[in-house]
Amino acid sequence: LVNGLNHITQVSAGLYFSVALNQDGEVYCWGNNRFGQCGLGNNEDIYTPTRITGLPNIKSISANGDHVLALSSNGKVYSWGGNENGELGIGDLISRNQPVLISSLNENIKAISAGVAHSLALNAKGDVYSWGNNSFGQLGLGHFSRINLPQIIPSLHSIIEISAGGEHSLVLSARGQVFSFGDNTYGQLGLGNTVTRSTPKPRSRFSRSAW
Repeated sequence: LVNGLNHITQVSAGLYFSVALNQDGEVYCWGNNRFGQCGLGNNEDIYTPTRITGLPNIKSISANGDHVLALSSNGKVYSWGGNENGELGIGDLISRNQPVLISSLNENIKAISAGVAHSLALNAKGDVYSWGNNSFGQLGLGHFSRINLPQIIPSLHSIIEISAGGEHSLVLSARGQVFSFGDNTYGQLGLGNTVTRSTPKPRSRFSRSAW
């Protein structure tokens, strides 16, 4: 049992650190803090869960690699930690050891997902935003250039779920279609090949044919 944690509703594991969210909307972090991914205003490793101050009421968290995303109850997104690839979405490549509001995401965001060095967000209309590392097209924007501010993926609509992985991404549409994009070295896009894709490729949930 992790000491000091009670009434936890969500947990998320980063590369060498951990994050937890309690029923009161408070966020706790511990572990490696080299890039400030514990959000405590310093870069010292943390061995016990410590509350991150300065955040509003949070309803969802997502940690991966060396950064964290947090979604507030009013649909705002905060980020902190490593930012070498612009994965914090704040317009620069400077790491942050305290939560920063992603001000360009001014719509009502309902879901977030942190990849190893890229990030995704989903708004209430079903639009998907992506930013960060894009070496394998994991942002789904049709190119391979790094993006340090959220950009909408124009080919995706009516999306209900998002998931950012190592260097690829998956999204689920309201029609039950799964779209994948990014690195495909090991066939992780599920397309029946190992061709990397920089734009979303769908498959119907009812189809038994190759993607």
